[in-house]
Amino acid sequence: CRHISDVGFFLVVKVFISLLLFSIPVVGATEPGISIYPLIDSVYVAEDSHYAKTNYAVYVGAASVTIVGAGWSPETAELLSQEIRKVTDKPVKDVILPDHDPEYAGGGAYWRRVGANIISTQLTEEALRRDWTNSGDFTRQYFPTYPRLPMVPPTRVYKDDFTLESGAIHGFY
Repeated sequence: CRHISDVGFFLVVKVFISLLLFSIPVVGATEPGISIYPLIDSVYVAEDSHYAKTNYAVYVGAASVTIVGAGWSPETAELLSQEIRKVTDKPVKDVILPDHDPEYAGGGAYWRRVGANIISTQLTEEALRRDWTNSGDFTRQYFPTYPRLPMVPPTRVYKDDFTLESGAIHGFY
């Protein structure tokens, strides 16, 4: 029974961290930019105030880094990469696209150029292929300076659940 309760506690902690991560606002941002802050152990939150405020999770593993969210554009993805270099010299190996929206998928071209895997579920890939142009058009209605970017497909697609970083990261469909 103790083992089951430990597993339950671990899942509750992971859910809490996930909820906390995506509810942290960027406070007092005056200039568009990206900042990175430690969250817990080897997990960081990167706050991005370009266009609309958003957050990305950054996991520093034993040999590499995994990011949840590719950034708004190749330019903002490069700024995110520079912030990550402030906390580790490990390379970014995997970038998970949790959604097809521009704030999470727009930076794909940068990550592909530097050799990172771009990862998604099958559902996200389908939405990306189907809705990328419309998502960009919708974003430009509110942020007219948002660039027209080509859709960058994931390099690795999972049908549903997946694990990365030797099981340290679990993607749930």
